Amino acid sequence: MNVAKIKGSHTAMKSGMVAAESVFSALNKEGTGSPIVLNEYEDSLKESWVWKELHKVRNVRPGFAKLGLYAGSIHAGFDSLILRGNAPWTLKHPHPDYELKPAAEWFYSTFFSAFLTVRREFS
Repeated sequence: MNVAKIKGSHTAMKSGMVAAESVFSALNKEGTGSPIVLNEYEDSLKESWVWKELHKVRNVRPGFAKLGLYAGSIHAGFDSLILRGNAPWTLKHPHPDYELKPAAEWFYSTFFSAFLTVRREFS
């Protein structure tokens, strides 16, 4: 997802189209009994505009995760406006996605704990 522009549906659709084209191509090449190998998907994705767009914003979200709100904002502005997404470094996320708490679960647990705290205070 392009975090800087808050858009992801068009990149998701294009990557899905590239995946479908790769599957269709692999189904037409392979024999009927052999397993399907999608070797050309990554190459096709790298040749598309999606790869170029996402490569330019690759440091925005990890910058906020590592540097915090203020330093992350400065880094995102520097990387996006000055370097135009061509930074010679690539920041990595501190944790893999599967370790993160889903947003809905975090919201409801935070909301209800705050609600119960307020309720106890006024009871």
